[in-house]
Amino acid sequence: MKVSPVALVAALLAGCASRPMPPAPGVAAAPAAAATEDGGRIVGGTEAGYATAPWQVRLVYASRTASSQCGGVLIRDEWVLTARHCVEEKNTRFDLPTAIAAITLTAGHLFIGNTPPKEDARLLQRRQIDRVEFPRPQETLPNGVKLDDVALLHVTAPFTLGVRTPGPEFARSPRKIALPPADATFPRQGDGQISGWGKTATASYSLQLLYADVDILPADECPAASGLPPPFPQKLICAWKARAAAATNSTTCQGDSGGPLILQGSPPILVGLVSKARGCGPNAALFTRVSYYVPWINSVIGAEE
Repeated sequence: MKVSPVALVAALLAGCASRPMPPAPGVAAAPAAAATEDGGRIVGGTEAGYATAPWQVRLVYASRTASSQCGGVLIRDEWVLTARHCVEEKNTRFDLPTAIAAITLTAGHLFIGNTPPKEDARLLQRRQIDRVEFPRPQETLPNGVKLDDVALLHVTAPFTLGVRTPGPEFARSPRKIALPPADATFPRQGDGQISGWGKTATASYSLQLLYADVDILPADECPAASGLPPPFPQKLICAWKARAAAATNSTTCQGDSGGPLILQGSPPILVGLVSKARGCGPNAALFTRVSYYVPWINSVIGAEE
């Protein structure tokens, strides 16, 4: 994986061992002893430009008892989709007001850490949230795997979309992503893309956004590829880019949860959200199937004309 201090990046997603994350600019981290993490890294990722994943959001959860990072996806200027566990699984007893106060969202930027390039820092848009919605009830499989790993976050002030980015080949960032049809069978396979700031093949967080092209697998191939016993749930998708050497597979790891799985096309369509994965590289990552939740999403935020 190419990593240069100036290049622009986008990445892979899913779960590995815990490790302290870098703080977001202007956000104080919780005590190191209380730090926790979420599934998802971009493993085998490539540096992204501003046009690569302009719908990418970073979520930082920083409270007195927990600190973690996740991904998120802009679906409206004031609504972000992410993984439910990025919001709900930070304390033994979930408290919504605490979660709302602890979450900060950022969009429009490529770099994280305390010293981002000046032009990138100027593009960063930071928002707090005032509302969280989950689909209820949450289903748990007999093996303990929790489904319905999706949450809607409403920001206190809309993100400004379509901001011109610097450079000779400028792009527009951030931008919202199109939702799929409300069809639980869409898609079953295809060419996908993942992105995020999660852990990389070096087991450390990327300070730049990374992305990777992946294969969205047919459901009947997902049990063997992901390690999740059959039958494979309709509420999930699995995807990765499997290669001859397992260490070079493109998939997800800690820090990428809640980030996007995009079905590539014109236009690109959001088909999955990074959920908890089974390893950072050896297995295909698991994603919440967005099409299954489109009726619920529209009931909360209203369908677009």
